[in-house]
Amino acid sequence: MHVVNRSIVALSMALAAATGQAQVVAQDLDGNQVAEAFLDQVNGLLWTRPDVVSDRNYSSALSAVANMQIEGLGGWQLPTTDQFEALYATQGNNRGRMLASPFPDYVTWYWTTQPLAGNSGQNLAFSPGNGATGPFHRTTAVGVWAVRAVPEPASALLMALGMAALLWRRWGPRTGS
Repeated sequence: MHVVNRSIVALSMALAAATGQAQVVAQDLDGNQVAEAFLDQVNGLLWTRPDVVSDRNYSSALSAVANMQIEGLGGWQLPTTDQFEALYATQGNNRGRMLASPFPDYVTWYWTTQPLAGNSGQNLAFSPGNGATGPFHRTTAVGVWAVRAVPEPASALLMALGMAALLWRRWGPRTGS
């Protein structure tokens, strides 16, 4: 099931890029007609729904996201400011507010992994409402959105096929002389 999910994401990315479809596409990973993730084809990132976990202070959010599994996909993290800014640029905006579709609506601020320079008790948060970042104390309740790199199922498959071909060539049936 997990390999199929990764293959669906990779295939969706390739097909949408080839056909010039939307740059962020909702992904139904388990066939239940609900988007569990959103594929950012421009930046090669997979995003969760906004407010994916209820733990909203920084340390709880960081831990909850790191341990999260969505349809067998792990490796989630809080986004960097660069990842949020790239999503904001990809999505476009209307008078400064990031276009929500295909995402469900979102709240005002979301944690990033970037600490505030010179203040270890604060991190920057990103606002899709205006594309800005701002400092928040890590004990403050702020929205949580998670991201991960797009899985590459083809790498393991290609390696396995290559190894099989080498083994076949070395020990496979001999023809001719």
